[in-house]
Amino acid sequence: GFDVAQAMQADDTVTGFGLFGIRERFVALGGSFSVDSRPGKGTRCSFTAPLIEDQEPTGADSPV
Repeated sequence: GFDVAQAMQADDTVTGFGLFGIRERFVALGGSFSVDSRPGKGTRCSFTAPLIEDQEPTGADSPV
């Protein structure tokens, strides 16, 4: 386990997908991200994101 409050802080000196960045991405998608951690006991992360059905793919990989 670890200190969740410290790990969830934004840090401009660190690059990558830290916990703060992961949470921001899930929230932007309309989902959520939570962390339950206790030193010496372990960590549990929960991710939720909305499921969008019946939507045509878009982008460069889409069939024409």
